Amino acid sequence: MEANRFRFTKMHQKATATLLELAARSLLSNEPAAIRALEELPRDLFVPLFIAAFLGGHKKILTAMVRVWPFRCLHVGTLSVRESYYEIVEAVIDGLISVGLLFQHLGSP
Repeated sequence: MEANRFRFTKMHQKATATLLELAARSLLSNEPAAIRALEELPRDLFVPLFIAAFLGGHKKILTAMVRVWPFRCLHVGTLSVRESYYEIVEAVIDGLISVGLLFQHLGSP
Protein backbone atom coordinates (compact mmCIF):
# COMPACT_ATOMS: atom_id res chain seq x y z
CA MET A 1 0.00 0.00 0.00
CA GLU A 2 2.80 2.41 0.88
CA ALA A 3 4.56 1.78 -2.46
CA ASN A 4 1.36 2.58 -4.39
CA ARG A 5 0.94 5.87 -2.56
CA PHE A 6 4.56 6.80 -3.34
CA ARG A 7 4.06 6.02 -7.06
CA PHE A 8 0.81 8.03 -7.14
CA THR A 9 2.43 11.06 -5.47
CA LYS A 10 5.47 10.90 -7.74
CA MET A 11 3.26 10.78 -10.83
CA HIS A 12 1.39 13.93 -9.78
CA GLN A 13 4.63 15.82 -9.15
CA LYS A 14 5.53 15.62 -12.84
CA ALA A 15 4.51 18.64 -14.84
CA THR A 16 1.85 17.63 -17.32
CA ALA A 17 1.83 19.27 -20.72
CA THR A 18 -1.13 21.43 -21.61
CA LEU A 19 -3.19 20.79 -24.71
CA LEU A 20 -1.60 23.86 -26.31
CA GLU A 21 1.91 22.53 -25.63
CA LEU A 22 1.02 19.14 -27.04
CA ALA A 23 -0.48 20.74 -30.16
CA ALA A 24 2.61 22.91 -30.64
CA ARG A 25 4.91 19.89 -30.31
CA SER A 26 2.81 17.94 -32.77
CA LEU A 27 2.81 20.76 -35.33
CA LEU A 28 6.53 21.40 -34.92
CA SER A 29 7.31 17.73 -35.47
CA ASN A 30 6.25 18.11 -39.12
CA GLU A 31 8.27 21.04 -40.46
CA PRO A 32 6.65 21.34 -43.93
CA ALA A 33 3.14 21.17 -42.45
CA ALA A 34 4.04 23.70 -39.76
CA ILE A 35 5.35 26.18 -42.33
CA ARG A 36 2.27 25.75 -44.53
CA ALA A 37 -0.03 26.19 -41.51
CA LEU A 38 1.44 29.55 -40.56
CA GLU A 39 -0.75 31.44 -43.04
CA GLU A 40 -3.88 30.01 -41.37
CA LEU A 41 -2.65 30.04 -37.75
CA PRO A 42 -4.77 32.18 -35.39
CA ARG A 43 -2.88 35.17 -33.98
CA ASP A 44 -3.33 33.90 -30.43
CA LEU A 45 -1.23 30.84 -31.21
CA PHE A 46 1.77 32.64 -32.74
CA VAL A 47 3.54 33.53 -29.49
CA PRO A 48 3.23 30.09 -27.83
CA LEU A 49 4.26 28.39 -31.07
CA PHE A 50 7.18 30.82 -31.50
CA ILE A 51 8.42 30.08 -27.98
CA ALA A 52 8.11 26.32 -28.55
CA ALA A 53 9.92 26.59 -31.90
CA PHE A 54 12.66 28.72 -30.35
CA LEU A 55 13.23 26.43 -27.40
CA GLY A 56 13.02 23.37 -29.65
CA GLY A 57 15.58 24.71 -32.11
CA HIS A 58 13.28 24.72 -35.16
CA LYS A 59 15.26 27.24 -37.22
CA LYS A 60 13.37 26.97 -40.52
CA ILE A 61 10.02 27.29 -38.78
CA LEU A 62 11.25 30.34 -36.84
CA THR A 63 12.44 32.03 -40.02
CA ALA A 64 9.09 31.32 -41.68
CA MET A 65 7.18 32.56 -38.60
CA VAL A 66 9.02 35.86 -38.56
CA ARG A 67 8.16 36.39 -42.23
CA VAL A 68 4.42 36.20 -41.48
CA TRP A 69 4.51 37.61 -37.92
CA PRO A 70 1.05 39.16 -37.33
CA PHE A 71 2.07 41.70 -34.69
CA ARG A 72 3.82 45.07 -34.88
CA CYS A 73 6.63 43.98 -32.55
CA LEU A 74 8.65 40.83 -32.11
CA HIS A 75 10.01 40.82 -28.56
CA VAL A 76 12.66 38.17 -28.15
CA GLY A 77 14.43 39.79 -25.23
CA THR A 78 12.51 37.78 -22.66
CA LEU A 79 13.64 34.47 -24.15
CA SER A 80 16.72 33.19 -22.40
CA VAL A 81 19.40 33.23 -25.06
CA ARG A 82 22.22 30.93 -24.12
CA GLU A 83 25.24 30.23 -26.27
CA SER A 84 23.53 27.17 -27.74
CA TYR A 85 20.70 29.39 -29.03
CA TYR A 86 22.86 31.64 -31.24
CA GLU A 87 21.98 29.70 -34.40
CA ILE A 88 18.32 29.95 -33.49
CA VAL A 89 18.54 33.70 -32.97
CA GLU A 90 20.34 33.86 -36.31
CA ALA A 91 17.30 32.17 -37.92
CA VAL A 92 15.03 34.83 -36.41
CA ILE A 93 17.30 37.58 -37.73
CA ASP A 94 17.31 35.94 -41.18
CA GLY A 95 13.52 36.08 -41.14
CA LEU A 96 13.57 39.77 -40.20
CA ILE A 97 16.06 40.56 -42.95
CA SER A 98 14.02 38.66 -45.53
CA VAL A 99 11.00 40.89 -44.92
CA GLY A 100 13.09 44.05 -44.62
CA LEU A 101 12.16 44.74 -41.01
CA LEU A 102 15.53 44.58 -39.31
CA PHE A 103 17.09 47.60 -40.95
CA GLN A 104 13.83 49.51 -41.27
CA HIS A 105 14.06 50.62 -37.63
CA LEU A 106 17.79 51.31 -37.84
CA GLY A 107 17.41 53.74 -40.73
CA SER A 108 19.32 51.58 -43.22
CA PRO A 109 17.98 50.41 -46.62
